[in-house]
Amino acid sequence: MSARIAAGVTVDGDRELILQMTANLIENAIQHTAPGDITVQLSEESGACVLRVNDTGPGIPQSERAKVFRRFYRLERHRTTPGNGLGLALVKAVIDLHGASIELDDNAPGLCVRVRFRSFAALDQPLPPAEERIVSPATQ
Repeated sequence: MSARIAAGVTVDGDRELILQMTANLIENAIQHTAPGDITVQLSEESGACVLRVNDTGPGIPQSERAKVFRRFYRLERHRTTPGNGLGLALVKAVIDLHGASIELDDNAPGLCVRVRFRSFAALDQPLPPAEERIVSPATQ
């Protein structure tokens, strides 16, 4: 596993919830990927903080990406592995509380997860509806 963290990047939010969200994303990557094939990156883009977790595991099929944020939802191939289907539902709840968005994309192979926290300039603006905070290449 490798990490690239840009200096001076900050997120305005609940430290414990953001830490739990990040831990869930990394734990999912670890559970579904060979050791050493995970990259975590924190950067700033257009004034917004962007967290990326990339892995080289089996990924999530395009048709399943919006569904994995439901409580207790598990992909068919993972129904016999440990877990209860709450990890990504918790991630989504933290994202909603912070007015952030999440995007699941193909890492070819694997999964690329991008969490984009609102820029400091946008913090005074109303939040978009929760369903608009799941970004999918099919909806772009």
